[in-house]
Amino acid sequence: MAAIAAGVVARAWPRSALWLDEAQSVAFARLPLADIPHALRTDGAPPLYYLALHGWMAAFGESDAAVRSLSVVLSIATVGLLWAAVRRLAGDQAAWAAAVALAVNPFAIRYAAEGRMYALVAFEVSLGMLVLPAALRRPSPWRLAAVATLSAALLYTHYWAVYLLAAVGIVVLFGAWRDRRRQMGGAWARTAAALAVGGVLWLPWVPTFRFQAEHTATPWTVPPRAWEVFDIPLVQAGGHHRPAYVIVTLFAIAVLTAVAPEHRGPAWLRGALERLPLHGRSTSVSALAFIGGVGAVIAVAGAMRSGSALAGRYTSVFLPLLMALVALGLTRVRPVAWTVAVLSVMTALSAVLVTREIRSERTPGRRIATVLATTARPGDVVVFCPDQLGPATVRELRRRDAPELQLGTYPDWSDPARVDWIDYTHRYESSVPSAFAIEAARRAGENRVWLVWSDGYPPTQRTCRALRRSLRSLRAGEMQYVTDRPGYHLDHGALYAYNA
Repeated sequence: MAAIAAGVVARAWPRSALWLDEAQSVAFARLPLADIPHALRTDGAPPLYYLALHGWMAAFGESDAAVRSLSVVLSIATVGLLWAAVRRLAGDQAAWAAAVALAVNPFAIRYAAEGRMYALVAFEVSLGMLVLPAALRRPSPWRLAAVATLSAALLYTHYWAVYLLAAVGIVVLFGAWRDRRRQMGGAWARTAAALAVGGVLWLPWVPTFRFQAEHTATPWTVPPRAWEVFDIPLVQAGGHHRPAYVIVTLFAIAVLTAVAPEHRGPAWLRGALERLPLHGRSTSVSALAFIGGVGAVIAVAGAMRSGSALAGRYTSVFLPLLMALVALGLTRVRPVAWTVAVLSVMTALSAVLVTREIRSERTPGRRIATVLATTARPGDVVVFCPDQLGPATVRELRRRDAPELQLGTYPDWSDPARVDWIDYTHRYESSVPSAFAIEAARRAGENRVWLVWSDGYPPTQRTCRALRRSLRSLRAGEMQYVTDRPGYHLDHGALYAYNA
């Protein structure tokens, strides 16, 4: 219980200003409710989290703590849901092992303290681990409706849910085919139909999804390589840090312990398929391993095929499955003292990573805004290149008693409170930095031009460097007020000023 309590406290601890993605969430969520879905055409995400955050902010405000508290509450609730799901599957000991593993997990704590949709998707997956087996045991209309609704909710929360549901669909369809002449076959078939209804409920969003896929996608990174599927457990153990390598090793041992007794010899795959039904501990281990493993492979293949990102945070969709498998493996270890010892080691190593995380500053936006609020004069021009530096800085600037400034983003002088990802690479590569610099100087007149700048954000490096050179050539001298520090965990950027 002490470990779980510590995990709860850690989820609510971070004091950093909101970084780019979080500030972007607020910018969308504060729009009128009916405008949010259409506005998301400029982004790359579905609408459910933003709609939920809109209501949450209406009730609790827009402070950093209020925005993040929705994810905090969802993440804490996810611990309880996973406990209930694993308890129904394997009893109290496994349930508490799962609750501790998730409560102290650095990845879970990281995204519990972020104003984004990743805590919500983990919550939905954990709820699905209760709803889906219940529907298969007794496919009543209410349970099937819950399966359909939850499937749709996942799709409306994050697009990686497509990969998870594809793996679930394989399991359910195989069960329906295998048991087609048995009484159980009807339960599988009705559950498969409920999953299909969830897909139908998502159809109204498909045009927006297709537009996003064609025009926004993830221009800030390159597609993954096949081997990166093996990086997913490391990411969920805390990332590329020494303690995380030990944690992921313990994960691997626990998962192999959970799965290995079920699958021996060359008949591994056949044995897995024969035991895919979600009833009973042994068969559920097979299903969880199949859904998690195959879902991850499909996800990486999908990202490679579509040219989109494999960002660690996207893997939140698989986290509850991994934690359940880890718990099931740990509780097969005898004596029980070994289970306690492994969980204690995981907790101690996680504490090292979590302490580093909750103390880190996620963005320089607060420091940059402080300088502008205290040093800039009314009428000064503030330019953001790339525009990704805008949302966090502008959010902080507008919360201060700042002078009236002329704010704009490169390359089109758009509002820096929100990034427009439509045709992002083309807009930067086809722009003319020297012409933009001349316009910035004209707008400033006798006032200063301020440049919030970094050359570390693909695909904007070339043009942002050229813009800085152009401003230096137009204005006498360049003064640096904030240094670009790429060591920042997420955002990083510098602040320069150019006199008339």
